Amino acid sequence: VFDYTFYNPSDKVLRWHLQARFANNMYYKPKHLLSSELNFHSCMLLKSHMHMYLNFGGELGNIYDFNETRTSDRYYQKLRTNYLVGGFSTNYARKIALNMSGNYWRNIDKEQSGFSVSVSPRLQLTPSFLLIFRSDYSDNTSYGFTGIEGDDIQFGLRLREDIQNVLDAQYIFNNKSSLLLRISHIHSSVQYEGSYILDDDGFPQAADFDIDPIDFNMLNSFLTFNLEFAPGSFLSLTWKYEILEAKDELYNNYFSALNSTFKESPNNSVSLRLILYLNYFTIKNRYFN
Repeated sequence: VFDYTFYNPSDKVLRWHLQARFANNMYYKPKHLLSSELNFHSCMLLKSHMHMYLNFGGELGNIYDFNETRTSDRYYQKLRTNYLVGGFSTNYARKIALNMSGNYWRNIDKEQSGFSVSVSPRLQLTPSFLLIFRSDYSDNTSYGFTGIEGDDIQFGLRLREDIQNVLDAQYIFNNKSSLLLRISHIHSSVQYEGSYILDDDGFPQAADFDIDPIDFNMLNSFLTFNLEFAPGSFLSLTWKYEILEAKDELYNNYFSALNSTFKESPNNSVSLRLILYLNYFTIKNRYFN
């Protein structure tokens, strides 16, 4: 790793950080190379307290993935991949702030690729009341595990789309108590362009079997009240509301999926968590001396 930081490199920049990193990843058992990666990272803090970053790099050779095969002695071999990641965040001390980020990746044969974007505005309505909304979108084309039939590990070339929207609201009553509300919805859809079986070298080879598409929705929310009733001792009361839906038919759009989710039966739960800080010496001196 090479790491260097410039302080006050110009009138408009407070700090500029540069890093170059080489990583060689190994699988412990069986002992096998997973990947070799070269990465470059740059981040900058402006005098306006805007933070910006850029990250790019890639593998120097093929990737050996032992996790995707769901077995301990077989791997999926993927051609090396290059990626680019970037983003920024504005000054959180202001009433309105914004986070944005994005990334793009592609392997060298251009068959597998993907991108994602994230937007998160923050609104500090009062010193005690904070609202944060985050919206994430990703679209990826990649090979993935679908099942095992006998000695054959089955894969599919999947087109996966993920959308997640999250709203966080936090209200601080005082330095001892607060209220937190989170509402989130996740929509994930996967359809397959082809079916494959891994060969002995870990590469997908064309096969002929059917793979059903998958459409998954999850809507959940929780409301949590936190109270510090003594130094180091906390009480948390949480109500959770959750709806899950999974089917093998794809919806036409996000709003159709969201509307269908509300038709499913919800699960409600309430939990209470108590954390007590007990000082051994205080108890000993008070009750046993």
